[in-house]
Amino acid sequence: MTNAPHTDGRAAAATAFGPDEFAAWGLNEIAYVEPILAGGETVYGLFAANGRRLGVAPDAASAAAAALQKDLFPLPVH
Repeated sequence: MTNAPHTDGRAAAATAFGPDEFAAWGLNEIAYVEPILAGGETVYGLFAANGRRLGVAPDAASAAAAALQKDLFPLPVH
């Protein structure tokens, strides 16, 4: 048995990611659904993990459905 402190790897992972790597994390797996203002009305944008807009939908459910059709897991942004 050792008396070494337990680490779960989070500290190492936090220092291993640079800004570009962090922006690409989940890029092919996650999409964010966020309300945005377009043409004076609220619509829902679908964004990749790196912030690139993938599309716009009239409501959050439609944006989430579009993400699922592209094999992306939709997450809401508050």
